[in-house]
Amino acid sequence: MSNLREQPVPPPLPVTVRGRGRSLRVSVRDGVAVDAAERSLREQLERRAGGFFAGAPVSLELPDGELDLVLAQRLAALLREGGMHLVRVESRGVDVETSPSAPRSQAARPNESAVPEDAALVVRRSLRSGQRVVHDGPILVLGDVNPGAEIVAGGSVVVWGHLRGTVEAGRVFEDSSVSALNLAPTQLRIGNAIARAPEEPGRVPVPEVARERDGAIEVDAWS
Repeated sequence: MSNLREQPVPPPLPVTVRGRGRSLRVSVRDGVAVDAAERSLREQLERRAGGFFAGAPVSLELPDGELDLVLAQRLAALLREGGMHLVRVESRGVDVETSPSAPRSQAARPNESAVPEDAALVVRRSLRSGQRVVHDGPILVLGDVNPGAEIVAGGSVVVWGHLRGTVEAGRVFEDSSVSALNLAPTQLRIGNAIARAPEEPGRVPVPEVARERDGAIEVDAWS
């Protein structure tokens, strides 16, 4: 007679951390509260203390639905504390949708602007060369903006990934900005100011925000 006994299956972790080659993927389960997600990630990072993950690029996968910026920012802060580089934020679900302030029937495709001017357009994928997104309000991209892709926004632009394409922001709203985890655009225009990213071989990507000040574009750390 076997001495084996059934063991209860432990509940799934609120946050999972998986290695993918030299990079990491951090995934948050659906319905997890911000505090629970932060606590779960912190515990897993502490168990692997001693610089185990230091320097690793990280992709953060959030649940489907409205982007929880508080959750994203708090988990990003933990990753920075551990010496990791957050290079992309993804969200499961549809590629492009409007913010909750706009009716779901107004879901927009790239090249269209079918949401109110004061509502953000959320693009839940990377933009490839030849793709163009135009919107009269702010635009949030959960992915990369690759060379040859273009964003034209009436307000601010936020890219949770690499920004290497062309961006024009602030066509409608003053005091607009452009933020990215890696700010290296082919061309950047905010209001009437235009700039290009300098060639910096070997540059380590850091989150930065660009703003128009006195007719010129200034770049600061994004924190």
